[in-house]
Amino acid sequence: MTLRITAQAHGAFGSKRWRWIPYALAGGTVLLVAVLAQQPDAVEYLPYTGLPTVALLVWLFVGNRMRSVEFDLDGRTLNIQTGTRSLLRGKIEGFECVPWVLPGLGSTHGAAVRLSVASSEGAHRALIVAAAGKALPSSATGDGSTSAPDCFVSAGDFDLLLKSLGIADVDSNEARDSATLRFTVVRHEGAVAALRGMLPWLLTLAFVGVLGGLVGETMMQKAPWLPALVSVLAIGYGLYRTFLLAKRPKPRFAFVLAGGNISLSSPNGKSIWAESAHAVKRRYETYVYRTRYGTYRFPVLVLQGVSTELRLGVWEPGFALSSAKEGAAPDFLVGTPDWQPLMDHFER
Repeated sequence: MTLRITAQAHGAFGSKRWRWIPYALAGGTVLLVAVLAQQPDAVEYLPYTGLPTVALLVWLFVGNRMRSVEFDLDGRTLNIQTGTRSLLRGKIEGFECVPWVLPGLGSTHGAAVRLSVASSEGAHRALIVAAAGKALPSSATGDGSTSAPDCFVSAGDFDLLLKSLGIADVDSNEARDSATLRFTVVRHEGAVAALRGMLPWLLTLAFVGVLGGLVGETMMQKAPWLPALVSVLAIGYGLYRTFLLAKRPKPRFAFVLAGGNISLSSPNGKSIWAESAHAVKRRYETYVYRTRYGTYRFPVLVLQGVSTELRLGVWEPGFALSSAKEGAAPDFLVGTPDWQPLMDHFER
């Protein structure tokens, strides 16, 4: 039986062999500046040094735009195409399910299946298909997580894909004992933490400025292209370190409701917050997140204990209650697949 589903994929999907282009364009900028710096009349050509940057921006736009692709799965033979053009054809040799984690935030947004595909040309590649709001199945789970899926499908199509792969259609929420609920949450970090994550890049900018002021003129006299090369390498390294920090897994805390008690524990098992469920009062608020691109409203569950309160939220505007008043940011973020089971528990 052949399964056919539609997915949304990045524009550069199926073109991993072209992913060296951004690096080539960035290096081309340095090379162009170095060549022009040694020409006596280089000033009139300096505007052309921006051409690789423009080309890089165009490539990033093309690579990040979304387009529809068709998945045809016949047994373990996979064919992905758009229109009449085949993007990937091969045999699925293995698979595992992992959480789909939001980059920067660290909270779980859905589930993903990582497919190991051997293409008809003999090459091997990992293909990650994700669905928002889906909990991990109770079987075929792998290690790690993903924050950059290759393509996205609906929750219903994701279930069909798992069924075609022979993965049991039982998610982790349904497999939980109703008497005990355990959720994984991450700390919601504010603007200070965001600036701390950008620290490597900011430090390299400061390094370039100080170095230019101290020895920039000397470097220019010895080799006119050297300051540009040092600047690009230093800033590139800073960006690389910044991206590494952003991709680093966030510490995961355990939020447990069991035996009439509610508790929150750190990754090493230390109790952070614990109250009797009978002594806890709850209320719902809305955290309003404003950016230059728009305003977003996220739900917050406030658990008021005897002396302290715990604020839990989810990074999904679809769960926000229009009647809830505006409040402060959540302390911890619950995964999108876990939010509704958590609400159901308190509504009993």
